[in-house]
Amino acid sequence: MNSELICKKLSVESISEYFKFGSVKQPNTILEGVYQLMPGHTMTVKFDDLGYDVTRYYDYVEESKKLSKITNYNEAIIRVREEFEHAIRYHMVADVEVGAFLSAGVDSTSVVALMRSYSNKQVNTFSVGFKNKVNITDETDIASKTAKNLDAIIIIL
Repeated sequence: MNSELICKKLSVESISEYFKFGSVKQPNTILEGVYQLMPGHTMTVKFDDLGYDVTRYYDYVEESKKLSKITNYNEAIIRVREEFEHAIRYHMVADVEVGAFLSAGVDSTSVVALMRSYSNKQVNTFSVGFKNKVNITDETDIASKTAKNLDAIIIIL
């Protein structure tokens, strides 16, 4: 399907950025007059005139001010755990199966462990490995053991 809503002219500035830095700086895109929606924002489009409203729903600076009110180490542990659990539960709400990238690290292991604790079925995990392991760090062995310990399914790519 071909839309006439946007100009299909390439942005010379964005192409230059891409070749210099390997990416295009937000909110620009490779197309002239087409912009990315910035992180923490939503856009509502009106069907009658295709007008739109952009609303900021998350402000990192404001959220970090809330965390700066934490006064001691134990409170910080509790707060980080609560936020982490909230994020995992939130991201597990889906109409399709969800999975996670599993490396040998503590962060992905923590994500999968919490996912598994909130699910009554196995979690699909994914890990990337190398056929020729000479002089290359390959985390698939540890990821496989972690998946087995967490009763998760692992798919190694």
